[in-house]
Amino acid sequence: MQTCLVHSEHGHVLMGIYPMILFCGALAIERGSSRLISLMLPAAVVVITVLLVQPNGVFQPAYFRLVLHQIMHPVVTCPPETQQFDGACLQPHDAELFSVVSLYLGRHAAPGDTIAVFPYETAFGLTSRHQVAGGVLQSYLVNGDYLTRLELAGLRRARPSVGLYLPDGYISAPLDYVPNFTRSADLWFYLLRHYRAESSPAQGVLGLVRDDGRNERLIATEEQIADPVGPAPIKKRSTAIVLADLRWPVAGADFLKLRLRVAYPAWWQLRKPSELTLFMSFHDGSERWIRLVVPPNRLSDIWVYAWDDKGLENYFAADESQWRPTRNVPPTSLRLLITPYDWISVVPSSVSIQSVQAVRLGMR
Repeated sequence: MQTCLVHSEHGHVLMGIYPMILFCGALAIERGSSRLISLMLPAAVVVITVLLVQPNGVFQPAYFRLVLHQIMHPVVTCPPETQQFDGACLQPHDAELFSVVSLYLGRHAAPGDTIAVFPYETAFGLTSRHQVAGGVLQSYLVNGDYLTRLELAGLRRARPSVGLYLPDGYISAPLDYVPNFTRSADLWFYLLRHYRAESSPAQGVLGLVRDDGRNERLIATEEQIADPVGPAPIKKRSTAIVLADLRWPVAGADFLKLRLRVAYPAWWQLRKPSELTLFMSFHDGSERWIRLVVPPNRLSDIWVYAWDDKGLENYFAADESQWRPTRNVPPTSLRLLITPYDWISVVPSSVSIQSVQAVRLGMR
């Protein structure tokens, strides 16, 4: 049920339907004072489920026949196009990836040691027989101060000596079009301050080793590149706030940091907030857009890496000269688009952009 509640999109809700039906059914058939009620409640649960759950393949009779056939005739050998790994039949590429990364972790972490993983490939901990450090089951969906503190507390308590970082664009991918760096910037910066790159066991997988000395040496320089905006009233269901003519630092920068507040009426809690999308235009005429996750009615810092997310792995190098192998084209304007997800979404009453900063990292 947790996965259904934490990330309420189609696939996760589907996974949560079975336990929710079971839970409701258990409450309905609990022995009560009336035999009639004890019979009517389970019947009502069935009727309501049929009415509210949309038709899906996993609820069709054919699916149950398939599952029954698999139980009666279990697969004992992997199909020719797959390869066995740890009791599972995987595509050869996936089996090789798990094998290589598991061997890497086995060489750098003792049995039973915890490891750090960012953003969400905790399967590497399972296949290598290592516990993944942290305090939140689905840490890649962390948003908000409480869950972030909980996850960081788990990392600080375990102090894993080894970690894995998988930048978006290879194996990792943005969830709901929100880059994993933007969604969980505090977790990314924790790893940056306490780990450095050791080697790459596979393409898209960066091995990290603990290096607490980076925390003392790492510095950040912030520079304001646009004037504040707002509070700007939102009068239409789809609204764009434009920040043009950005004053990009001559020396360049590594990140954008937006401090903003999106004000919603109280009934957003009974419905849901709108979608926020950041469009970025660059000096060479190119554009890029990403989704943002902004807590309603709170002043929040939103971190953005404006370029190809694959480049984020360079910042774990010990030598600062390797952080920026090529000069990134600077952004010239930003456009924040507020759009309702659907008819039930609540449109914010106003948006305030307190600051837009360019942040450059360095080492003492």
